[in-house]
Amino acid sequence: MLSEHYINKRIRQNLARQIGRHIPFRNAMILTDLHYPVDKAFLKKLSQITGIPYERMDVLYISDKEVHPDWVTVLKEHLSWNGKIRDPNIRRYFEKNYDLLIDLSTLDKPKKKLISSGIQAGFRTGISPEPDFYDLIIRCPGRPEHFLDELKKYLEAMKFVP
Repeated sequence: MLSEHYINKRIRQNLARQIGRHIPFRNAMILTDLHYPVDKAFLKKLSQITGIPYERMDVLYISDKEVHPDWVTVLKEHLSWNGKIRDPNIRRYFEKNYDLLIDLSTLDKPKKKLISSGIQAGFRTGISPEPDFYDLIIRCPGRPEHFLDELKKYLEAMKFVP
């Protein structure tokens, strides 16, 4: 069982880290779950929008039980009671610096917040109303394609993409 005190402490530590921003984006991490699934077509469209090669995009699927057939899945048993990542195959995603984090997970659980805050990214965007977690919040309920349309609009306005 995850200890809420230790999880919140780790989240605060994660959010206090400063990661340098690199434009143009070179790589990306996408967090997703059952409620906001992404597929390879989504990643290819994201690649067109951001200029990040499809091969330089990592996807973590956050779940309580089921394992996603295409993406690396983070289950509750991958986290220790104090929020540390137990599985070395999953831990490597938290040791890498990403230029872009796209958090499409709709879960409102300490585990999801721990995972999202633990990803080191220069620019962070998400769909959850968590201003401490993201540089850009795109409230876009519905299909992931709508999110991509809005993301493109904002990245162009900020001159992050051509």
